Amino acid sequence: MTDEVLLQVSELSVAYAGKKVVTNVSLEVRARQIVVVLGPNGAGKTTLLKGLYGLIEEREGSVMLGEHDISDNGPRRNMAAGIGYVPQGGTVFPDLTVEENLKLCSRGIGSPSEAYDQMYEIFPSLKRRRKQRARVLSGGEKQMLAIGMGLMPEPKLLLVDEPSIGLSPALADQVFQTLTTVNATVGTAIVIVEQAVDRALEAAGYAYVMRAGQIVYGGTPGSVDVDAISSRAVPNREASTQGTPERAQEA
Repeated sequence: MTDEVLLQVSELSVAYAGKKVVTNVSLEVRARQIVVVLGPNGAGKTTLLKGLYGLIEEREGSVMLGEHDISDNGPRRNMAAGIGYVPQGGTVFPDLTVEENLKLCSRGIGSPSEAYDQMYEIFPSLKRRRKQRARVLSGGEKQMLAIGMGLMPEPKLLLVDEPSIGLSPALADQVFQTLTTVNATVGTAIVIVEQAVDRALEAAGYAYVMRAGQIVYGGTPGSVDVDAISSRAVPNREASTQGTPERAQEA
């Protein structure tokens, strides 16, 4: 794994109608790395992802993708720059077929047919159902399709919001296994916001914990105190570390 920093976030704040939900967050993601962002409901995790992808315009601070400043980018420019986004709940277009959903996200890539082949290799169940409307898919299949849609533009970085939400433990395990496979085989760096702490930490190379819109800890998965994440205690086994890591480990 390279130590190259792919995403560098410095003092990012994100607000709704003038009210800050995320305040002065700094973090980094290295190439080919899986990073998880943990924390209780209302911690600002989803808002952080939306701010990074440019879905929320009220934001301050610096966001760098490699050497490119994307701080002011909207979603379309961020997708072109190499960022994919998978929202909560397996969001797909229910009246379109699996292949039509994928096609919508294939604009701007060199060979959509090769991208289809790659998605069907990663998600064999989608290949079998490629001509069926997305509305008939199971919850797990919809989540897989949503991830496939995020991967179609061949991003360097994929932002994934609560991939296990609404899924059975077995399906959630399958989704996380797919994400780790994508990371290992394709090399896509992934940021996962998740409340299923144990499952997320198993997949991660680095973990951040948010509370009340701020990063309260950043460290390796083994250093995170799982029992403290939903409490007021600082969720690490030793000293709290805020900001970017000195060195992120391989996923």
